[in-house]
This record gives sequence, structure tokens and C-alpha cells, in this order.
Amino acid sequence: MKQITKNIILFCILFFIIFISLYFKSMEESFTSPPIGIEDAWYINLDRSADRRESIEKETEKLGIPINRWPAVDGSKLTDEDYSKLNIPAWSRPSFALESKQKGRKGEIGCYLSHKTLIEYLGSLPVQENTGHLILEDDIKIDDDIVTAWNNAVKSVDPDWDIIFIGLAGNKVNDVKNGIGKPSWITGTHAYVVKHSSIPKIYESIKIMYDPIDEVFGRNPNKLKIYALDPSKIHQRAMNSTIIYN
Repeated sequence: MKQITKNIILFCILFFIIFISLYFKSMEESFTSPPIGIEDAWYINLDRSADRRESIEKETEKLGIPINRWPAVDGSKLTDEDYSKLNIPAWSRPSFALESKQKGRKGEIGCYLSHKTLIEYLGSLPVQENTGHLILEDDIKIDDDIVTAWNNAVKSVDPDWDIIFIGLAGNKVNDVKNGIGKPSWITGTHAYVVKHSSIPKIYESIKIMYDPIDEVFGRNPNKLKIYALDPSKIHQRAMNSTIIYN
């Protein structure tokens, strides 16, 4: 009888230990650590797209870092005088495009300038040189495991990286290791991280608009060290961009 009682007590102690271990493990998983090396996140949003602000601010809660809004440039309101002041080359202006594409070109210019002005501003912030800034567009969906995927990937990436895309629109990523590799091309600028110390050369590479912003990034493989998570962890929603499709 004493042996049975002893076994029951031992069983209860073992059960309690297992229960406590599982409890603390679940508690640890419920508190997401912030993404390694990312200082802040910025989402680009038109003043007239107020309906998207609530959605993206709710979505970005998964990141666990400060979230900021950057007012997008409304390409539909730009004039020829604005294009001249903003150093938009003649061949990139709507007047140079086919009539059917002129409206879309205005949006492309607005999108380009939105990213360009934000990157320029980020370069002026007093932060550590090796930290990153996450740039987002307002039509995104973030995977729940975004922070875990980023933290695993960034540990194995070249420490001299300039840009890391967290989301791409179906591009092939080569030489993938620990969920990160080199993209074959750049399609989409809805989610990427710029390293603070790299901002001067990133800005220099996009100073003059000759293509949409993502294509300009893609045409600078020798100037910029660009990487991408694979698979992507931030995706564009099935909706038209209010910046490009005004």
C-alpha cells in the first residue's frame, strides 16, 4: 500500500513538472521577440486612403516594433512644373508614355517619389549604422511567423547587405540558406528593409527615375547587395494600389 501511494505521489510530481514546463513554453511563444536589427517600420499611405490605415496598423502589430506612417506622394496631382522641380526626366513623364498608360505613369511616379523621399528621410535619423528600417506599402498581409523567419534568416546573411526584401511578387530566389538568398529580379516594393549605413548609396541608385522603383532596384545588382527571404513573409493583398492606380 505504501509503495502504491509513493508511486502515485511520484506520478503527480512528474505530471506537475511536465505541466509547468509546457505552460512556460507556451507563455514564451506567446511573447514574440522583436525582429533582430530592425529599428522601426514605416508604411506608405495616401492621405485619401484612410480606410487602409486601420488595416495595416492592425496587421503590423505582429512585428513588435514602432510603426510610423509616411504620407505618399499623390501622382495624380503632380504637374509638369512639379516634374521639373523633382528632376523627373522627360522620358519618364506621362507625356512620353502612350495615352493609355499616362494615368498609370502618374501613379508610378507618385510611388517612386514616395519611396525615394522616405529613404532620404530615414538617412537623416540618428540611429546606429548597422540597424535596418522596414519599408511597407499599405496593401499587405503579414505571416504570423514573420519575426521568427526574419531572425533565423538574418543570422546567416552577408553582414554587408544593403537591402533585404521580406516580400516579392513571385520572383525566384537563388542560393537560399536558412530562408534567405539572392533574388533573380525585383518585382514589388511592398516590404523591404534598408540598412541605415547603406542609405547614401541606396539613395544615389534611385536618385534619377528611369523605371518604376522596383525595376531600378533590380538594375543595380553590382552597386547594391540585395537579398530576399524565401518564401516571402509579407504579401500584397488582392487589391489595386491606390498610389499607382489613382
